[in-house]
Amino acid sequence: MLNLDTHVVLHALAGALTPAEQRLLESDSWSMSAIVLWEICKLRELGRIGIDLRAPEVTRALARIHTWP
Repeated sequence: MLNLDTHVVLHALAGALTPAEQRLLESDSWSMSAIVLWEICKLRELGRIGIDLRAPEVTRALARIHTWP
């Protein structure tokens, strides 16, 4: 299981991964720390990212990632 940081999750959601990164992420299941969700929300709140966190595809994608407490 790959434990992803905030930047990797954001790039994956935005479809901005390189082919090598995409292959690596496709080779294993994903996980993230709960703080990653907080950081994503904070970045959105501050206007640093433009991802619509209410978009169904974003919520489905985040729900598929195992979240560690």
